Amino acid sequence: MQSKPERIDPYASAAGVAEVPGLRARRYRASGDTSVPWHEKTRSGTTVFCHSGSVAVQIKKPPFRCILKPGQCYAVPAGVAMTLAAMDGTPGECTVFEYGEAFDALPAEPPSLGYCFDRMEANEALPGAAGSPIGYEDLQPGFSRMDVICSVPGMRLIAQGHGPGQCVPWHSHDHIDDTFFCMKGRIRIATRQPDEVVELAPGDSFTVSAGTAHFVCGTDGQPCEMLTLQGVGNYNYVPR
Repeated sequence: MQSKPERIDPYASAAGVAEVPGLRARRYRASGDTSVPWHEKTRSGTTVFCHSGSVAVQIKKPPFRCILKPGQCYAVPAGVAMTLAAMDGTPGECTVFEYGEAFDALPAEPPSLGYCFDRMEANEALPGAAGSPIGYEDLQPGFSRMDVICSVPGMRLIAQGHGPGQCVPWHSHDHIDDTFFCMKGRIRIATRQPDEVVELAPGDSFTVSAGTAHFVCGTDGQPCEMLTLQGVGNYNYVPR
């Protein structure tokens, strides 16, 4: 009979700030030669607030890294594998807030993909008149936000945003549908087999079926934000 993995405290070296049942805060110093081990909390969420330097919070699914500067924070819900590290070898200090039923975590395997998408600060529109044609080759992979709101076995809900000139390049998912709900700006979703392009305005939604290659960006490369419901099934990301 296979034994269950031992639960760990990934922030054991952090200094305590305050703790009550269901919530605790600890100060953590991330250095260039150490990082928090990959872990997944099943009974609590985590919010990281950066005090100094820069701190990278990376999650496994979707493959995304949020680089925090002083004053910025990022929240990771229960059920999402994550790590935390300093950026570019420069030490960074942060406060880690943990909240939920229990704060221990399960060890998690690092992602097998050799890349991840970074959050990029990009709030202004692209130069040029709206309606200017933008080709897929003119856009770069990237997000202005990627917030995992809920992740349970078989389904996840995320809020994602793309800044000017940013996109999710051609990819597919083997087992899950992607349903996009436009919140801000206008979204262009292109698919292959069938070959079509759909544009969404705030309030609109559109579903891409499992196995269908698709490309997501703001119309004309402009900023946009959306909710994305992924499921039902096991998540994977297949570049196309």
